[in-house]
Amino acid sequence: NGSGKSTLARVLGGLLPYQEGEIWLDGQRLTPQAHQARARVGLVFQDPENQVVGSTVEEDVAFGPENLGLPSAEIARRVDAALDAVGLRPFRHRPTRALSGGQRQLLAIAGALALEPELLILDEPTAMLDARGQEAVLSALLQANRRRPVAVLWMTHRLDEALVAHRLVILQHGRVAAQGPPGRLLAGRLGPLEQWHLSPPAVIRLAQALRDRGIPVPEEATSVEAVAGVLLRAWQARGVGR
Repeated sequence: NGSGKSTLARVLGGLLPYQEGEIWLDGQRLTPQAHQARARVGLVFQDPENQVVGSTVEEDVAFGPENLGLPSAEIARRVDAALDAVGLRPFRHRPTRALSGGQRQLLAIAGALALEPELLILDEPTAMLDARGQEAVLSALLQANRRRPVAVLWMTHRLDEALVAHRLVILQHGRVAAQGPPGRLLAGRLGPLEQWHLSPPAVIRLAQALRDRGIPVPEEATSVEAVAGVLLRAWQARGVGR
């Protein structure tokens, strides 16, 4: 907290001008005002109340594409695709006020996806949700990413969420303190986590404990399923479980 995540999200999304450095998006340098980013970057914030504007789910998702002046057929296509991506199609006619907190956050993500951005930035989108809501949002995002590949920048201080990333960047006092593959970084290979006031998630601690016992768990194994698969193969290799 206080490392500069939200400020970075707003700068990349063109909501705040920047004073130093450069921003490049898909090979194009953006100006300090970054107005060009607003049509190419989707933003989802911590509190969905600040982003839900429609009276129904369908109207809310259509709001962004309508503002782009798209034809009605294209708006309908994008709304359908976005609702399918986050699993909200059965709720398309439901009033937004009747949605749960997790569903509202999914709706905010759908609204951003309907703009078909090149980069989707999520600023602690699960911070206000319970465990079930967190899992639903993360699962929906991964499914949406498989449906239509888009670069995703997920701001979070929950390291278990960071494990699904291809690359993890640790910010401290507004600067990059470390970056690398999540498994390698959170296992302490690139520096002790204590210096950043972090502790590894349980699955990373489990993987390290198994490595200490001689079981070759690769650093890329950052999920319970992946670690369990390594254990199963190790046991089968020793003739156990046949």
